Amino acid sequence: MDIIVGGDAMPPRKNTLAAAGMWLGIASIFLYEFGGLPIAGVIVSALGLSKAASLGGAGRTKAAWGLGLSVLYTIVYIAKRNT
Repeated sequence: MDIIVGGDAMPPRKNTLAAAGMWLGIASIFLYEFGGLPIAGVIVSALGLSKAASLGGAGRTKAAWGLGLSVLYTIVYIAKRNT
């Protein structure tokens, strides 16, 4: 519910890159064997963090979680691949 005071209400700012990065990070937990998935999560989450700066922080936490999980499971993928 938007509260309008003295004019039009501003729509909430959304950061879809941050949300997509978070979901790629979560998917990486279960599907890290597909090396491209965690790597894609790193890229999309980094773009989401960059976009969050221009949106006043919208989606920053989601992008950070996505980046952390994606980096972690990229390392797991590389470690398992080399053993």
